[in-house]
Amino acid sequence: MKRALLLVLLMVFAVHLPPASAGGDEDREFRRRVDAAITAGCEHLLRTQQPDGTWQSPYDEKWPGGATALACLALLVSEINPWRDEMQKTLQWIESRKFERTYSAAIAMMAIEACHIPPDEFKAMREDRPVEKPVRKVTPQRKAFLEWHVKMLLGGRQHDAWGYPAGPDSTSDWGGDLSNLQYALLGLKSASRCGIEIEDDAWFKVLKILLTAQEKEGPKVRLIVSKSVDKHGYETAETRPAEVRGWRYRWPYSVKVGSSASVVNPGPDDKPSGSMTTAGIACLAIIHSELLRSPKYQREIRDVSQAIHDGFAWLAANWAVDKNPGGNPVWHYYYLYGLERAGVLGGRKWIGEHDWYREGAEYLLARQLPGGGFGDGLLDTCFALLFLRRSTVPVATTGLSK
Repeated sequence: MKRALLLVLLMVFAVHLPPASAGGDEDREFRRRVDAAITAGCEHLLRTQQPDGTWQSPYDEKWPGGATALACLALLVSEINPWRDEMQKTLQWIESRKFERTYSAAIAMMAIEACHIPPDEFKAMREDRPVEKPVRKVTPQRKAFLEWHVKMLLGGRQHDAWGYPAGPDSTSDWGGDLSNLQYALLGLKSASRCGIEIEDDAWFKVLKILLTAQEKEGPKVRLIVSKSVDKHGYETAETRPAEVRGWRYRWPYSVKVGSSASVVNPGPDDKPSGSMTTAGIACLAIIHSELLRSPKYQREIRDVSQAIHDGFAWLAANWAVDKNPGGNPVWHYYYLYGLERAGVLGGRKWIGEHDWYREGAEYLLARQLPGGGFGDGLLDTCFALLFLRRSTVPVATTGLSK
């Protein structure tokens, strides 16, 4: 009876593990290898830049300018000086355009913000330290660039979310998807940090979608939320109840035809995946940071906190860094960058028993190509660098249970 009670108490409050080993030299060597990989990856990107400052990608037809903006972002957050001639060419090319597709616009907005991240903040991000209320001072021209794209994004919503344009002659209704939605929010968050006002209503509408789109229920587990080491060198892991609930690419939405409405459901093959579950977590964390000041939001915090926690439980139950769990294998590196965003924005070092950054970085370090690139080309290389550099700016997690 006493033994059973002790086991229950350990499950409820903490899991004690063997003494942790000192990893100072090992950690320094790991950091050295990461820095070397980032340097090689940046050199590869600069070698493949076109004379006009752009990069070529087979995805340019679908997302015009998106690949160039992504490469620019990856280089800037890797602390390549924005005043270098190569970067000035790219930034001038970006700032001379108006991007009308969600991905391209959002990533361009993120690149503009990255020009204004100070060195001490980059250092804090690399060391996984919180950044207190980052605010960017941008030029009037860049502020106008951001304002135009905020207006474009908010005006281009479909059923309060973002998706692909159906085209002028199409009778279809896309309804939005979580991939477009997450990039829209990333772009809007960058604009917000640069001083662009975004009405709370926009965040509330997306919040409703995200909470509705997550799986309604799942297996009940206890998920590790943090670990600490006591004076004797023993690790203690704090756990909290969770349900394994992920997100999928699309969600049911209502379409009104005449005086009647019908519900459109995603196809049966649209199941929860790693890339979309990391997107759901990141989006909720962004919205939480934007709405903390709103009295109306206070009654939503508990649901948001649990939804994020349950999303991490899904990732722990389906853990992988060598593939996009449950999702399209083509978007493996896209998932890894999503994993970085979820871990940073959700304020987690551990996903279950997994040190998500260490495991993901080791995977990438072992697979960097001789020329410095990663995976199948430009996009994979950019996503890998964005992961390795811990490129996502942390957001306020006040009120979120850990």
